[in-house]
Amino acid sequence: AGIKVMANSSGASKGKVSSEENVNIILNSRGKIIVNGREVSRAGLPDELRVRIAKSKDKTVTLVADKENRCGEVVEILDVAKQNGALKLALMKKMQE
Repeated sequence: AGIKVMANSSGASKGKVSSEENVNIILNSRGKIIVNGREVSRAGLPDELRVRIAKSKDKTVTLVADKENRCGEVVEILDVAKQNGALKLALMKKMQE
């Protein structure tokens, strides 16, 4: 089926649902994964996402990746999010204020 990703357009992560209800993932330049402000190991990512996505009203996952990150790492995280219930995926260059 593949992964559909909303690009970093002006409305990609805005809307009726507050950012606290969405799942926000940061992949930094050192490869560390941070989910809603909490560092998570790669092994623990599926369980963390399963719980957080289940609590999210619109099942949106936003991934903010450092420009140094490799495409493979980004795709892997988006795939794990999709496998654990994400209905919408957004990919951004930096977190919006």
